[in-house]
Amino acid sequence: METKNPTAKVLKDLHWLQTNNHFAVPPHTPGGGGLFISWKKDIDLQVRSSSHNFIDAIISYKGKTWQTTFVYGEPDQSKRYEAWKTLSSLKPASGDPWLLTGDFNEIIDNSEKCGGPERAEGTFCAFRGFLSENGLFDLKFSGRYLSWRGKRHSHLVLCRLDRTVSNSEWAEIFPSSRNQYLKFEGSDHRPLLTFLDTSRKKSAKIFRFDRRLNENEEIKKLITEIWESSPQLSVEGRLTLCRRAICTWSKKFHESSQKALEETKEKLEAALLNTNPDEELIHELNMKLLHLYKAEESFWQQRSRQLWLVLGDSNTGYFHAVAKGRSARNKFSVITDDRGVHVYEEEEISKVISAYYSKLFQSCPFDGQHTISEALQPCITKEQNEKLIMMPQAKEIKEATFAIHADKAPGPDGFSASFFQSNWEVVGPAVVKEIQIFFASGILAPSINKTHVRLIPKISGAQRVEDYRPIALCNIFYKIISKLLSIRLKTVLSSIISENQSAFVPGRAIADNVLITHESRQICQKPMTESNGTLFYKSYNDWDFIRSGLTGSCNVLLREVLSGLCKSAEKKGLLQGVRVARGSPRVSHLLFADDTMFFADDTMFFGLASPTNCETLVKILKDYERASGQMINKAKSSITFSSKTPPEVKEQVKLRLGITKEGGLGKYLGLPEHFGRKKKDLFTSIVDKIRQKAVSWSSKKLSRAGKLTMLKSVLSAIPTYTMSCFQLPVSLCKRIQSVLTRFWWDGTEDKKKISWVSWDRLTQPKAMGGLGLRDIQIFNQALLAKLAWRLVTAPESLLARVLLGKYCHGKHFLEVQSPQTCSHGWRGILFGRDLLTKNLGKAVGNGQTTRLWKDSWIVMDRMEKPMGPMKESDLDLIVSDLLTDDLQWNSKRINEVLPEYLEQILCIQPSRKGAEDSYIWHPTASGIYSTKSGYYAASISYTECVPLKTAVHIAADDSFKEVIVKFRSAVCLPPSGFTLNILPWIYWAIWLARNALIFEDRRFSPEDTALKGLRLAKEWLEAQGNKSGELLPSLRVQDTHRPPTSSVSQQIICHTDAAWKSDKKMAGLGWIFTGPSLATSSQGSMIHRFVNSPLIGEALAVRSALCMALTRDFTELQVCSDNKTLIRTISGESQSKEIIGIVSDIRVISSEFASISFSHIPISMNSVADGVAKEALLSSLFV
Repeated sequence: METKNPTAKVLKDLHWLQTNNHFAVPPHTPGGGGLFISWKKDIDLQVRSSSHNFIDAIISYKGKTWQTTFVYGEPDQSKRYEAWKTLSSLKPASGDPWLLTGDFNEIIDNSEKCGGPERAEGTFCAFRGFLSENGLFDLKFSGRYLSWRGKRHSHLVLCRLDRTVSNSEWAEIFPSSRNQYLKFEGSDHRPLLTFLDTSRKKSAKIFRFDRRLNENEEIKKLITEIWESSPQLSVEGRLTLCRRAICTWSKKFHESSQKALEETKEKLEAALLNTNPDEELIHELNMKLLHLYKAEESFWQQRSRQLWLVLGDSNTGYFHAVAKGRSARNKFSVITDDRGVHVYEEEEISKVISAYYSKLFQSCPFDGQHTISEALQPCITKEQNEKLIMMPQAKEIKEATFAIHADKAPGPDGFSASFFQSNWEVVGPAVVKEIQIFFASGILAPSINKTHVRLIPKISGAQRVEDYRPIALCNIFYKIISKLLSIRLKTVLSSIISENQSAFVPGRAIADNVLITHESRQICQKPMTESNGTLFYKSYNDWDFIRSGLTGSCNVLLREVLSGLCKSAEKKGLLQGVRVARGSPRVSHLLFADDTMFFADDTMFFGLASPTNCETLVKILKDYERASGQMINKAKSSITFSSKTPPEVKEQVKLRLGITKEGGLGKYLGLPEHFGRKKKDLFTSIVDKIRQKAVSWSSKKLSRAGKLTMLKSVLSAIPTYTMSCFQLPVSLCKRIQSVLTRFWWDGTEDKKKISWVSWDRLTQPKAMGGLGLRDIQIFNQALLAKLAWRLVTAPESLLARVLLGKYCHGKHFLEVQSPQTCSHGWRGILFGRDLLTKNLGKAVGNGQTTRLWKDSWIVMDRMEKPMGPMKESDLDLIVSDLLTDDLQWNSKRINEVLPEYLEQILCIQPSRKGAEDSYIWHPTASGIYSTKSGYYAASISYTECVPLKTAVHIAADDSFKEVIVKFRSAVCLPPSGFTLNILPWIYWAIWLARNALIFEDRRFSPEDTALKGLRLAKEWLEAQGNKSGELLPSLRVQDTHRPPTSSVSQQIICHTDAAWKSDKKMAGLGWIFTGPSLATSSQGSMIHRFVNSPLIGEALAVRSALCMALTRDFTELQVCSDNKTLIRTISGESQSKEIIGIVSDIRVISSEFASISFSHIPISMNSVADGVAKEALLSSLFV
């Protein structure tokens, strides 16, 4: 305990304890804080060290030994960093339990404080870093946790200064331990009581399929035998038999695996010490040991749930530490029920949880048919509906199965997706059959619908059930059905979901809601003539969605009822939204379905704080509650008013809505609602989060390659979401860079090391000698350029209409200047626009919106605008001025205006059907902007890669150079055992030989070095194993290896192809029509000049064939091409910038057929059309 009295007085006051075992640290200054501990006789406590901030001791009790540090935090804030550093030096060796308890004089965040002004996020970093660096977690606690009370100036402040933390090793030996905050008694601190409970209730183990078994041939054989021996059983029945057999086999295997590991290590040790070493035996033992270590790493990787780290690096210690830390954070030892009673026994905890959810998710009679009819209007066509409900085929079911992440947590049956993916040839037919039966009958077995619900703490120090987030773990069988439904719904979501919803709809993003909210919040801060308020943060809870585990698409459909009610009220004039500017649309609500099992969605409503608006909003929410069964969480709801709203209006609105909390300074969708002048303080939490992750105890166990993976996949990705919406201050980017630099260079011994290579060098691509890391500021600009790209290419979206209506008056977005007063979000978009305009071009359609001299439209792969002498009358020309009435190039006019560009312009293929011009991004083949291409465009500006001989430093004599030259020209054929490029391994062997020569004076011949390189390559190749579970090609690409068939007798099959001559820029186009309604096949061909690529030729062939089909009065057509890129572009799955106009024509022409489809076929099945195209090309060359 903390005391301000001398030791003698403390002992006198505590004489009633009757103990002779004590230790004291007297106050170092009069009135200062001291420390005093006492213990019972049957406890063995040995004090290791002490100071005025701590007493560190080793405690032994009932066979358990652990290190305990009794803490008195440094009151002087300027000295706290050194105090945390001193406490960190007391950290025991890895694997030893450690407990810290006492008055830390610090809090983790503002949620542990009540009263007084809020502290800046940066002031918590040192304490958070101390906890993360040492792998310390809070013990579960009960009672009022604000343990200290006092006055600061005129404020009464309550803080959680007292706490008990431990590492995961201590939590393992005391799994049911907990804290209890007692009542205030004569002190400004609450007493903190820690219960050390070693009891661990034994329960039946839950089966979890071990991913290590995926590549085990014995298990594969066992599964095959069981599956095929019981064809009369259902999938569930056969899974039960597999589970039993795997458990029996695993028990024997686990007992022998550790034994095999030790035996292999002993044999390897003996072989290495042998005076006559057997190289083959050593190699065999090394490979066996590598296989055993890899299996162990795979097991702990599955336990740790770290999906970002690629399996194969030696990071078993890291995985083990993460698994233990996760267990320590998520364990249950105490829960508080709705009456405030603390429950500690496992059976009682289960009752409290069950009672809470039974009450929350109780069913109610459905009374919403009228509401649904009012909110929704039929918008699905008959054809779309037939596709949505049609029977899924085997290929579709397989693709849905393989689209599920292989290592996601399994359901009650214990089998993850990796089991089904690895054994699909065996289990697939039965799974397909039962899923098809479900779609035919609509009946699902109750056992398949069973779900495990896992509670995960939402906040630090969770006490009540509502502080936990339920995660539904469904059976993989159920997940396959859900995935099928979501894939099908994706094709129609954009047409049936209103623009006010931005989740799970292709082409929309979470940034839309964030930026619109940001603009609306900005106008609330300005003086206004009328009062307005904003209501947001609505949470809805629905048990059906939690239980089923359906994906977000279904939840978006449910939210459309709420959106429809709001729009209906808007049309009637009962609900008036907020308009950020005169040119912008009114916005009354925004919906975003958060991807959690609670589906706790952030829903924001905007409107004037008038009685009519309030009454309408209350009615809408009540109608939605009756129709959906979901309730509003008013505890998470708040109202934000404009600065001029009168107090009496505020109270009236709060009373009508039943919401008392005011907002304005909080967060919406994880980002600040409003920015003031001190933006660095708002974003400091990002730096802190990266630092905590970087210095955590588990991260120190990573290998060098593991650190690089974590640096790229985790640490650099933490600020991505924020950077995709807002521009980070330059100083903040430098702080993030500093944290990443220290993580890379510093080791595990907590010492700051020299950065031998600059950060600029590390961010270069690997081919240029870097590590491929990201420059934070450039990456921020590349992400914001994607927002600018959306404003340019989708001006009809809600976000574009709001922003362009406010900031772009009479000027195009690409030309508008930044105003003196604008939102932080708009400044960030303009920052991204600066990058976008450096490589932004136009693809010519009808040429009516492309400026001749000011736009880049002639060359597709780089930024190039026409230059040359021009007449004054030609200054405002557009590209359509160079086209004829039938949208073909006017060579005469081009010769007059741009004679030096004649051939290049003639190679451009405009739209013959008058499609509009479109923007393209030069650095990508598709013409669509991507963050990756934007980043590289900004960072390296298409700098050519450094040649290999200058990127790799090699010190070798002439004979070694001969070996390099020999292997650079060598081709590795499959009979040699290699299918990879072996040159890097030869370089590595030469580097090792060079080091041996310089540092050990050992020489190796070129032959020995080459042999070593080959052996290293072989070992690496064998260590990779057979990778399973790779994702299949996209569902919508139509690949077929047999002649197309049709159930419609009138359908005509059209094969198209093109032959291209590069030096002549000429293409021969060919097509052939076949079908049962044709007496004989018919074909056609033509020559097309000024064709820049084979892809353009293939597209021209399809367009010409469609035009010919229309003249033949064909109504039903199936078009087949051997060019997959073209077929994917026509179907809308991808885009290619050089055929944008042609593809647009193809889609327009296709609409004139009663039925049409496009399929990709192998070249071997397209030989006739290929011959027609080649014959046309050859005939033109000989003319």
